[in-house]
Amino acid sequence: MSSGIFAEKLIKPDERMLATVLGKAKTWFDSICLFIKNEYGGVTPEWKFYNQKSGWIFKLLNKKRNVVFITPCEKFFRVVFIFGDKAVDAVLKSELSQSIKNELATATKYAEGRRISIEVKSEADLAVVISLIRIKLA
Repeated sequence: MSSGIFAEKLIKPDERMLATVLGKAKTWFDSICLFIKNEYGGVTPEWKFYNQKSGWIFKLLNKKRNVVFITPCEKFFRVVFIFGDKAVDAVLKSELSQSIKNELATATKYAEGRRISIEVKSEADLAVVISLIRIKLA
């Protein structure tokens, strides 16, 4: 798994930096923010530095609820979801690929839920992320 590209704690990423690193993937990144805003009535973006390995991570919240954690990488980004039991069941019953279902079903269960990570490198990956957001916010 790739580490985040923005690893310097004292340099908070901005739009210009993000566009340079992501390239065409910046359009997909922006689509996620717009989707949550348009479909669920609002999105609050927040950059947070967790540690040197992951670097700066972009959180998207809807009404103070964590929706996704996005780690920018060179020409793509990784989206991490944390699902509670109800959402896990919904994913397992969904039309999503068996590989995603397997990854979630076998993920370690923590107090906050199970974690799944999707690398967004194509429109198809973006479609998976949008489907998972719908389940998360249902």
